[in-house]
Amino acid sequence: MNPAADSNRPPVIDRATLLEELGGDEDLLKEIAGLFLETGPGQLQGVRDAAAAGDALALSRHAHTLKGALAQLHAETAAAAARDVEEPARQGQAATAVAAVPKLETEVAAVQRELEALLKGA
Repeated sequence: MNPAADSNRPPVIDRATLLEELGGDEDLLKEIAGLFLETGPGQLQGVRDAAAAGDALALSRHAHTLKGALAQLHAETAAAAARDVEEPARQGQAATAVAAVPKLETEVAAVQRELEALLKGA
C-alpha cells in the first residue's frame, strides 16, 4: 500500500468532529459507538441479502439506512461507500450496486474496528 496515498485518506471516523457535536460528552460517544456496533451488522446484512436477491429497491433502502448511520458517526469513507451502493440501486442498476458491496463491507469493518477500539479505551 502506498503510504503517501494512505496519508490522504480521511480518518475512519472523524472523532474530533463527532465529539464536538456531542458537546465533548465521551459517555455519549461511547453509547453511540455501542449502538452502531449493535445495529450496524444487521444493516449490513440487509445490504448483503438484498444484493444476493438482486433486489435493487431493498438494496437502495438498506444502503440508505446504513449511509445515514455512518454519516452520523462522521465515517466519511464508509458513508461514501454506502452511497456508491445506494445510488445505482435507486436507479435500478442492481449489478452496479452489487459490485460496490464488497468495498462497503470493507469500510464498515474498519468503522467497527475503530468503534471497538474506542470502547476499549484505545
